[in-house]
Amino acid sequence: MQGDNLFTWDDTEGMHEEARVAQRSRGGDADIPSSSGGKKHSKAWEDFDITEEDTGKPMKAKCKHCQQVVECRTDKWTSVLHNHVKSEGCKKKLGATDQPLNPSSSSDPTENAAPIVTGDSFGRKRRRDEDLAQITATSIHSWHKAEFSNRIQEITRQLQDIREDVRDTLKMHGSSFDTSSNHCHSTSNDDVCPTSSLNQQKIYGRDSEKNTIIKMITTEKHESVSVLPIVGIGGAGKTSLTQLIYNDPLVKEQFERIWLSVSNNLDEIKMEAYLVITSLKKIYEIQLHQYGSCKFHLEHLDIHSCGIAGKWLSLMLRHAPALMYLLKLGSCPQITQLSIEEEENSQSNLISTLQASSSGYPDYALARSAPEGLLRIPLTLLSTLQEMDIAVFPYLTFKRSMGGLSGFTSLEKLTIWFCPQLLSSLVHIDGTDGQMNGRCLLPQSLEHLVIGNYSGVMLQPCFPGNLTCLKNFQILDNESLESLQLHSCTALEELNILGCPSLTTLEGFQSVRHLSVFSSPSLPPYLEHFSRQGCALCPQLEKLVTDDPCILTTLFCKQLTSLQRLELRTCESKAIRLTDEQERALLLVTSLQELQFWKCSYLMDLPGELHSLPFLKKLEIGNCQRILWLPEKGLPPSLEELNVSCHGGCSKMLAAQSRALATSKLKVKIDGKYVN
Repeated sequence: MQGDNLFTWDDTEGMHEEARVAQRSRGGDADIPSSSGGKKHSKAWEDFDITEEDTGKPMKAKCKHCQQVVECRTDKWTSVLHNHVKSEGCKKKLGATDQPLNPSSSSDPTENAAPIVTGDSFGRKRRRDEDLAQITATSIHSWHKAEFSNRIQEITRQLQDIREDVRDTLKMHGSSFDTSSNHCHSTSNDDVCPTSSLNQQKIYGRDSEKNTIIKMITTEKHESVSVLPIVGIGGAGKTSLTQLIYNDPLVKEQFERIWLSVSNNLDEIKMEAYLVITSLKKIYEIQLHQYGSCKFHLEHLDIHSCGIAGKWLSLMLRHAPALMYLLKLGSCPQITQLSIEEEENSQSNLISTLQASSSGYPDYALARSAPEGLLRIPLTLLSTLQEMDIAVFPYLTFKRSMGGLSGFTSLEKLTIWFCPQLLSSLVHIDGTDGQMNGRCLLPQSLEHLVIGNYSGVMLQPCFPGNLTCLKNFQILDNESLESLQLHSCTALEELNILGCPSLTTLEGFQSVRHLSVFSSPSLPPYLEHFSRQGCALCPQLEKLVTDDPCILTTLFCKQLTSLQRLELRTCESKAIRLTDEQERALLLVTSLQELQFWKCSYLMDLPGELHSLPFLKKLEIGNCQRILWLPEKGLPPSLEELNVSCHGGCSKMLAAQSRALATSKLKVKIDGKYVN
């Protein structure tokens, strides 16, 4: 191996050998000190460390390369040292320790490079210094850092140009390619496109397997669900074989088939959504083939506490031929935005969707590219959906639109509960001062509206063209609501207000026939104040239900000329009886026919002048355990029915007294059963 040169990046060994060769090149043998202070003039000592001496003579020495101890007891110890270095054992050790390190070190390799000469340098006892100097000079390779850096940059630019050409070529052939990714992609696609369409290329060599499997699934009878696995390494043709079988005419004739692809990253929610979509599509195809039109209608779709993303639910809704009755969504945190599908992006009809799907599944790819949390309501549902219930979406918002929800032309009932941001995004903003004016545009067809947990201070339901069918409105658990404007609700008949402690203004409810007020302590004072101004609040009110007897004021009750039923329920007041003013106000309601006291825990006495109500026909007492007796002055002569519930907590003494009043004219019911 004479003339071979070896470079190393090892710092410690490199510095040692560099110093040694440089010392040789300056001429003369190096003076190698012994442990006793003497000098050994042979170059053989360069590779050894003396470990034992006797009267100044070395007796043992350790090889620096293989760490083996060599005895030097003879006079020819120099030859012993040379022979050991040339031995096979020592050469192997030397080769193993002097291998070059990875040149990708962060330090500059030119600073640490040191030449080591191997070959016959140990075969001669002497070597001319000038020969060694020449070998040393030729063994140092040049290293130009700037030149290498420029070269690397040039190669990188060339690779980027090639990458762009490949991307353009793939686009021409319909393949997807992520140009923004700087990471290597696996050859297997984790998001498999769910299609059973067969590749157009001819497939060879699978006829035997295909025929065997078709025979197994078409001729053999199985009592339960059977699974036939096809196992093989990637790229062996498992999917191609399955597609051959799936699209075989004999299989098509015997089975109603559904193709479901499961990717490497299993997403159960996505898989279930696609399975539902495929099933709906299959039903439509069957009925379209048999009857020429689809007679199947999906009436109810209820998705609750589910991890489905908005884009996948959008795809499901697009394949529901006609969702007739109810769309109910609750607590699906992956749905974060709601919008109505733009007309230009919708399909003209479902038949065109099926035709487009014959070459794959194009809207599946469209769904993958859509925002993850966006739920698009397809236009086909706007004219068919009759009821929509959206609950427990604390971060759901509506993609701002001037029309709001008014596009649902068949919607009759709408419930939005615990969706504070959704309601806020539906409310319009006044352009003059930038404040929310509470205007919320709703469908003209709407008859029943439930709104809960609204975070605004003002709410004003509105309808296109000021035409409305709204008859029932429930407003629940709105702690910040201060003003409720119902001027546009001209057809409103029933209004339920629950849990609105800040509500101090209620306008436009003159048409209301049934009014319920619970846990809204600021409203009764407003009603009295408004009545003091001589305004007719609710001249058509027939039923009033409340938990606050304070609503019974003289000014307000004077206007209740049409009131027929009054219910005092779950009264939280600790008063044991109505105040004198409240009893006088009650007697002003001369049209009253039914009166109920239910779950008034602290009430002990019924109104003393109850007998003065001229048209009272029915009296109900339930869950009022402290009421022991009927009024001392008796009951109204007009009374036809007395209903007492002992199971609800009323005393047995009250029940016994009531039972004694039963006559042919007065019907008495105890715990739901008439005693007479």
